[in-house]
Amino acid sequence: MSEQQLRAPAQNWQEVDLHVRYVQSSQVRLEAKLDALLGLVPKMATTDYIDAKFKALADEYASTARVDGLENEISGLKKLVDERSVQSTIDRLGTLALKITAIFALLAAAVNFIHPFLT
Repeated sequence: MSEQQLRAPAQNWQEVDLHVRYVQSSQVRLEAKLDALLGLVPKMATTDYIDAKFKALADEYASTARVDGLENEISGLKKLVDERSVQSTIDRLGTLALKITAIFALLAAAVNFIHPFLT
């Protein structure tokens, strides 16, 4: 049941005045809340503003293709740094020395094999 059905009608002017004051105080509270809400409206963002902000954020992020390109460039730089590191230089020089030694050993073996036939 609603409040209207439970409450008896006002019997005199004092009761009517009491009800009117109650309604007026409720109206004042509602008006204060409405004023506060209306004060916030100018600060609220429009959908155009929000869309522009989302677009600006999306423009700040790199595309997948650009990120992939950067990853490839970084891996190329890592490979270049690895190739020019001290360890790789030592490895290359060691491999070169091994090849030169193998060539001299092959030449020495060939000379030792051919020498008896020439004398």
